[in-house]
Amino acid sequence: MKIPCSIVRELLPNYIDDCMEDDAKMLVEEHLKECDACRALYENMKKPLQDEHKDKELDYLKKVKKQNSLKIIIAILITICIFMTGILTKIWLIGSYTNEVEDTIMKVTNTEVEIGLTGTNRNFAIIGYTLDDRWKFYQEILYQEVMPSIFHSYGVSNIKIPLKDIEHYLKVGDQVITKDGKIYNAMSALLIEKRIPYVGDVSGVYELLKLADIKVETLSLKTDQEPYAINLIYQKPLSRLEKEKIENNAKGVLASIDSCNIINLYVGDELISHIVYKEKIKDIDQMQKLLLE
Repeated sequence: MKIPCSIVRELLPNYIDDCMEDDAKMLVEEHLKECDACRALYENMKKPLQDEHKDKELDYLKKVKKQNSLKIIIAILITICIFMTGILTKIWLIGSYTNEVEDTIMKVTNTEVEIGLTGTNRNFAIIGYTLDDRWKFYQEILYQEVMPSIFHSYGVSNIKIPLKDIEHYLKVGDQVITKDGKIYNAMSALLIEKRIPYVGDVSGVYELLKLADIKVETLSLKTDQEPYAINLIYQKPLSRLEKEKIENNAKGVLASIDSCNIINLYVGDELISHIVYKEKIKDIDQMQKLLLE
């Protein structure tokens, strides 16, 4: 059934909007196949709608893109804020632990030891401490330091450590304190703790010399026959004070080695000192007395 062009043109808006019954839609489609004029009109009427749909799609995509960009910016800002909050919390509230603080034992009571932090030039606020147990024979104080802020002002104050927290020795500067409150020279305590039975223990001898604050340039051990000896060889002449210090502290080293009584000091091939000490000391009070002679 053919329908006039005038009727088809009246129906085209409804056809484009898909608001027609199927039978009427089929009649319009058959007419458009045969009528070039109506088909051209249909194409012209449809194009603005397609452009309008495209514009709406573009506007929607732009809106989505803008929203996504805003979300990304907000996410980045939140991440930066969290990161900066973490850094500032670390710097101002948590800080870090260090042993690079000048400390000394100020006072000891029956229950605690007071540590003085005077003399430090570090531009930090000390807000706490922990006891470092990684050393075999003693503990060391690690101080918690933070940057000065409204939360913690710059300043150095004394701290108090309960004696019950000390396992064996607590090292403070060049001293150690025991859990019962006795104070000793750190060298005396550590020489007792690190004593060795045999002079052939090269690493043990090196460690004892280091604890005794004796600088080693060249070390030679005489272990093939008795009397066993430790030979310290220096390339440059020693000052009088350096020589006296080595001679005094060397007694502590010899007192900590069961099988050796002799330490020889050489400058080049020249023997400048022959140190002999035969007593073997296992008591910290005796060792401290020896080193203070």
